[in-house]
Amino acid sequence: MTAAVGSVQDLFTDAVQVVQRRGDVHDESLLWPEEDALLGEVAPGRRRDFVNGRWCARHAMVALGVAPEPVLRSGEDRAPAWPRGLVGSITHTDTYAAAAVGFAELVLAVGIDAEPDAALPDRVLRRVAFDAELSWVEQCGPRAGQDVTNADRLLFSAKEAIYKAWYPLAGSWLGFEDARVTFDPDGGTFEAQILVEGPLGRLPGRYAALDGVIVTAVELPRRQR
Repeated sequence: MTAAVGSVQDLFTDAVQVVQRRGDVHDESLLWPEEDALLGEVAPGRRRDFVNGRWCARHAMVALGVAPEPVLRSGEDRAPAWPRGLVGSITHTDTYAAAAVGFAELVLAVGIDAEPDAALPDRVLRRVAFDAELSWVEQCGPRAGQDVTNADRLLFSAKEAIYKAWYPLAGSWLGFEDARVTFDPDGGTFEAQILVEGPLGRLPGRYAALDGVIVTAVELPRRQR
């Protein structure tokens, strides 16, 4: 059994730095001009999420010891385009944002996702889960480990984090039906079996609920390639 997770940083190794931001914060001064021009006119909620996520990303760069740079987008897929030499991932809810950033020479890819620790609508669960995953959710109930009370939301979050780590490597979409996930509640870990052709067949991850927010994390060391 692993030690309890005390912070979101505990979900990653020291090769990755994580910065989080809580609260419904919307401060235009946190957005760099290049990012503002990229975002354009969007709904207030979308702008808030974008501002907070980019703020976290730049502060994670500082935590790594590198000068912060704007985080733009990589083409039509709208995924974050990280500065040369870095890999990263951004997540946000209405009241929470976080970014995980690492050196590309040490880390192949990272994925982070945050979700409120609340029940997932049943129609959504059945759209994203295999029968075996549904059975685990139903049997698990509130015993998902690491203070998580909603296993269905945990499953959804894990698949989101898996996709965020997968996409930069494969350059292709990974659907919910393309990854089968198993969990170890005692260890606070999960593993995804990837069911489509690509650079990796399995992706490992960790998870915890921190102050009502489920956070899932995938980190792939460079040596795995």
